[in-house]
Amino acid sequence: MKTETGSSAQWSTVLFPLGFLALIAGMVLIIIGNLQESSFESSFGGVVFIGPFPIVFGQGPQSPILLMIGLMIAIAMVLMLLSMFLPRRKVSWEE
Repeated sequence: MKTETGSSAQWSTVLFPLGFLALIAGMVLIIIGNLQESSFESSFGGVVFIGPFPIVFGQGPQSPILLMIGLMIAIAMVLMLLSMFLPRRKVSWEE
């Protein structure tokens, strides 16, 4: 697909690393903010996929709830991935 300013493949080679760096920078800022001494309590949690294996982490008073939500999302993602590889049945509308 060609656009006036260049191909979409050229844009993806620029936008993908920028998005990845923004993601990493956001995670680092959240971790730094949670490690600082403050008068309020905060929690964070997350799920990182390395291949099909989820790594679940969290910190804070609500981290068990966040970890359970993250784990449910991870299980749902694995089930969706597995459903893509299941054989499909042909449905016939004719009698």
